[in-house]
Amino acid sequence: MKQVHVRAEINGGANGDELASFAGFCAARISRDLRGIDSWDLYVVGGLEQADVVVRVSVGGEVVEARATAIDAPNAIWNAMCRIEQPIREAVAARAAA
Repeated sequence: MKQVHVRAEINGGANGDELASFAGFCAARISRDLRGIDSWDLYVVGGLEQADVVVRVSVGGEVVEARATAIDAPNAIWNAMCRIEQPIREAVAARAAA
């Protein structure tokens, strides 16, 4: 398996390095048995009361995206990663079948 790298853009008062590491852990878990994922992009906007997250994954020429909002950035990242996992699996399967 190739190394998983998440490009992260984090705005707000959150610790960017820790959040990027957490997102990388989540991405690696999803990617460990999938082939064909080209890149991961994570966008986090966090404040004192909530955090908004967008995760975009490139599979071949297709971009799969999920969004989530939660009371803090780690929960928002987790929710977005949970939402994106099945669409990624479907995109990888469709690409393999083509």
